Amino acid sequence: MKSHSVTISKILKNYNLCEYCTGRLISKLVGKPSSKSLGKKYLIKYKKTSTTKCYICKNLFENLDFMLSNIYEKSDDVDFKTFNLGIILKNSFLERDDLIKSKFKLKGIENIKFGVSAEIIKKDAKKNLINFYDHLTHLIIHCFLHVNGYDHKINADFLKMKKLEKEILNNFNIRDPYLYE
Repeated sequence: MKSHSVTISKILKNYNLCEYCTGRLISKLVGKPSSKSLGKKYLIKYKKTSTTKCYICKNLFENLDFMLSNIYEKSDDVDFKTFNLGIILKNSFLERDDLIKSKFKLKGIENIKFGVSAEIIKKDAKKNLINFYDHLTHLIIHCFLHVNGYDHKINADFLKMKKLEKEILNNFNIRDPYLYE
């Protein structure tokens, strides 16, 4: 446990990190799930407050609410309850994340891309009053179907893929995500 404290101290001494990235990087060291609140707790514990940008994400996590509200606003005339998106980050985000994990021999840590995806899913689920785990399960099934050759470029394919998603979700007792209330 002492070596974990030393590692966390060295990471926070050498890098300005946001609450999200701190929580993500130290989660395995402290045996807790990755979260913003975990990061905040350890930043306070190690007396790290910073007004500078996060070394890894450049405060991307802090701007997600603004970006999502922009997406919702710009697509207001589109009829949808939720959305799926593929996330592409600049390599520099991934490289900075990998550098710290490699330098401090941090293994089994979710990468920044997964962290951003999870935060977007949380925020989208909350906005649309959808259970987070149901939403996540739906997105995983959707991705799984894509990996197995399904797509939704034309309406007939969309309907086929949607039917399969609903059948699989029903096996998990998850309601139809395409129902509008």
